[in-house]
Amino acid sequence: MHYLIILFLSCCLVSIFYWHVIQPVLLRVIRFRLFEKRDQLRRLAIESKEDHTSFAYRGVESLICKTLAVIPAVSFISFIWFAVRNVDKKDENVERLRKEASPLLLEIAEKTVSDALFIMALNSPIMILFAAFIALCLWVVGCINKLAIYQKTEDFIDDLPNDFANDRSGIPQAA
Repeated sequence: MHYLIILFLSCCLVSIFYWHVIQPVLLRVIRFRLFEKRDQLRRLAIESKEDHTSFAYRGVESLICKTLAVIPAVSFISFIWFAVRNVDKKDENVERLRKEASPLLLEIAEKTVSDALFIMALNSPIMILFAAFIALCLWVVGCINKLAIYQKTEDFIDDLPNDFANDRSGIPQAA
């Protein structure tokens, strides 16, 4: 009986430490990395290496801004639920972005999607352990690949509502 109490208290302490120290620090690191990507993107436009009026540029900028503004409040289970409900759905905007974007813009978008997945994982530590096991099994069998996960994540971020655009308090906005 004493072991159960000690185990319970240990779990509580680990949980408090995770949610009040580890998760906020890692989230801040990723957010600053995303700000760096957005600055890099805008620097490309300033140096005339990318056209800031192009669909691809606007799409990548929107992806970064939505990731910064909305994804920290989204759990991994929300993403999985979206992926399961929309298995065959292809977003035209994401497909067009992939066709029109330069290799540099595609690299920035891919890194942004990777950061978005990591943020969702930080928001769902127990679910991510279960999902990682399932994903590993599906990957071994050959049912999923990295590109499919990244494309589904881009679709998910693109489908997120733009409600955050009305509330500008502390939310990063496109210039």
